[in-house]
Amino acid sequence: MYRRASFDIPSKVEQKKLLIVMVGLPARGKSFISHRLTNYLTWFGLKTRVFNVGAYRRKVGGSEDAEFFDAGNKAAAAKREELAWTVLNELLTWLRGGEGDVGIFDATNTTDQRRRLIIEHCNSQQQDRPFVSEISVLFVESICDDLEVLENNIRQKIESSPDYTRMSADQAMQDFKARIEKYKRVYETISDDTLSYIKVMNLSSKVVCNRIHGRTQHRILAFLMSLHVVERPV
Repeated sequence: MYRRASFDIPSKVEQKKLLIVMVGLPARGKSFISHRLTNYLTWFGLKTRVFNVGAYRRKVGGSEDAEFFDAGNKAAAAKREELAWTVLNELLTWLRGGEGDVGIFDATNTTDQRRRLIIEHCNSQQQDRPFVSEISVLFVESICDDLEVLENNIRQKIESSPDYTRMSADQAMQDFKARIEKYKRVYETISDDTLSYIKVMNLSSKVVCNRIHGRTQHRILAFLMSLHVVERPV
């Protein structure tokens, strides 16, 4: 019988906690990648969990239409920020409390400001609690410009999303595309090379990486390079 060699599993001594921050427009495969990574890292013995902001939003506030995602809607924007930071803090508490090894923050995180604030927030918590495990941050940006793949992704998204259970298929398609357009107005791809990041184009047709450190991050990079573009739910 084949058994994985013991050196394949990072020891608790050498292993830092890892925060994976997903980045990308809606329907670009962020949740698909998040759950695939969770299965992969769990197989290596790492306690991994996805924290999805959209799922939390629906749990506490119900469904929302495209107007909720308009950056010009100040009340909605403030609510979205509150939801995102609540979920991130829950993730960090889970990591720092010793329950987990890798936490995946599944949200759009589409602006440079949001990403810098996440880094600053993690650093400030580390300074406040110096004896708690250090957390490394890795950004994973999913970019999709293949129109056929994108259309398929959008259809599958609206079929499975609780946000659209009370809309017709045409209304849901129109609303979701309007949501994407609102995110596009503020979307900034990762360009800060002081960050650790992996960019995945069209679910691995091209992968770009920067400042990848440690065994776990290199495993994640190798895994993302092995994804294939096929028809799949995201």
